[in-house]
Amino acid sequence: MKLLNMLITILTALVISTAIKIVGSLLVSALLTIPVAISLLLSRSFKSSVILSVIISEIAVVGGLVVAGVWNLAPGATIVLLLISLLVLTLIGKKGLPA
Repeated sequence: MKLLNMLITILTALVISTAIKIVGSLLVSALLTIPVAISLLLSRSFKSSVILSVIISEIAVVGGLVVAGVWNLAPGATIVLLLISLLVLTLIGKKGLPA
């Protein structure tokens, strides 16, 4: 079990360091944190939270690339803005509109 934990940690570090060089630190950090925050607000278990965060990430990436392609915007920034707007909408939907 300890070997598996170490292997997952090393692979995660390698993927993050490679992804930062390819797509930028803003996009990587947004894709690591915002979908998880949204899924933690919506799910009840760890398993559903992991699955939901992957689905939210995929939707944000595909949606951000489509929007960026249609309106000729920067894809990374569009994906991050889409994730932030999803988080804000989730917070508003979960807590209700402020009076």
